Amino acid sequence: MTRVQAVEAAARVGITTAQSVSKSIHPQVVGDHDLSALAAGESKSSKHLKAEKLIAEGHAFADHR
Repeated sequence: MTRVQAVEAAARVGITTAQSVSKSIHPQVVGDHDLSALAAGESKSSKHLKAEKLIAEGHAFADHR
């Protein structure tokens, strides 16, 4: 499923989506990444890294993998 398809599917069931990571957004959803689109040497997107930073600071996100 593409990001656009995921946003459309969420909207159909009343979920509002956002383009950024924030403590006030629940749930946070992280999908698979095209590694060639990431910065050299990175295996995670900046949004994924920000979510991990928030978790390390004590903000609880549920893991529903």
